Amino acid sequence: NTTTLDSFSVRTITGGRYLSFLYKGDYQNLSEVYDYIFREWIIKKEIQLREVPVFEHYLNNKMVTNKADLLTEIYVPIS
Repeated sequence: NTTTLDSFSVRTITGGRYLSFLYKGDYQNLSEVYDYIFREWIIKKEIQLREVPVFEHYLNNKMVTNKADLLTEIYVPIS
């Protein structure tokens, strides 16, 4: 379920297992990171996904951090 607070969105994250990845770099390259995750991890290793959303956790502030130094945790729900 999602609740909106002014310009923020709050979502409850379901429990269970997740693959976690740490990406360092510009947010514009995230689509390539997701391609790698799904091609090299999910498909090649035959990992089963759960039907809940993937989510990202941004570890620093893009307004004050150099694009090359941005850190993003990516969580992929698995069975």
